[in-house]
Parts: sequence; C-alpha cells; structure tokens
Amino acid sequence: METAAGLVATAGGALVELKSETDFVAKNEEFINVAQKIADAVDAAKAGDTEAATGAACSTARPSVRSSRTRHHHR
Repeated sequence: METAAGLVATAGGALVELKSETDFVAKNEEFINVAQKIADAVDAAKAGDTEAATGAACSTARPSVRSSRTRHHHR
C-alpha cells in the first residue's frame, strides 16, 4: 500500500519526511512529535547521507505511536 499522507520536519540542516497511510495519523500530535525528534537527531548527528540519518533516527527516536492494525487480546 502506498502512503498518501505524512509530514516534513526540519531542524537545523536536516529535512525529514515521515509518511503515514492516513492524514488522521499524520495530524496526530504524537506522530508530529516523533517526526520532530527524528529531525533533531539527524541534525545533531550532522548526518551527511541517508544511511547516517537513518542510524541517528533509529538510535534516538523510539516512537510509541501504535499502528492502527495492532490488536490487543484480553484473556
């Protein structure tokens, strides 16, 4: 499935595009905050390429945004 929504976050020289399947998710405050944390991490790491940016983002941002497909089973 192709993503149809998302946002762009900036910090210093970093420009990060984070996509989602719906605009409902993209407008969620927690999603916006995660995108900004990723941009901040990429800027702080002075990442010069996609691989370095991905590494900085993965080591810093631990999103707690849950997929709408996640189901909780109660026993």
